[in-house]
Amino acid sequence: MTAGHRYFFILTTAVFLVPQLVLHSVPEHQMETVVAYDGVKLSGRLKTDRRFELFIENVPTNSVLATSANPKTRNLGFHEDPSAVNIIIKDIILVIDGKNIEIPKNTYEDLWNVILPRGVYLMESGPHALIYLEGGDGESSYTARLIIEGDRVLRRETIGGGTSWNNAETIKF
Repeated sequence: MTAGHRYFFILTTAVFLVPQLVLHSVPEHQMETVVAYDGVKLSGRLKTDRRFELFIENVPTNSVLATSANPKTRNLGFHEDPSAVNIIIKDIILVIDGKNIEIPKNTYEDLWNVILPRGVYLMESGPHALIYLEGGDGESSYTARLIIEGDRVLRRETIGGGTSWNNAETIKF
């Protein structure tokens, strides 16, 4: 056997043995599973050095409740599968420099299955605080941003997966 063949044999053996070892070395009760988040809390400082706290509380619901709640509402991120558990936002609380900013329920009631914790973040642009909410999956994915000035939500902009903010659907409050 030449050195080239020996190298090929070792590489081939390694490729076939590693997956077998990994599959049998992790007990079933230690496999990673998806967790369900009840909510998320973010706190910190905006770029203007104002302190903020953002709380988002979620609750699970089932498809029957989702479709019967308000048939006229288009629920972004909604899972059509009747066996799927959909998650709805129960409450959003934003506090900036100790002042509670009211986030009305109608600004987020149709945003389903927000991805927690990584799908929630807060930014600042000029006089506006921006709450970003990402949710859904695949064709039902979306990103929404609530644009806040002073102590109220001015508008919500929403885009589907892969769409630019230039084509956002806007709702004014």
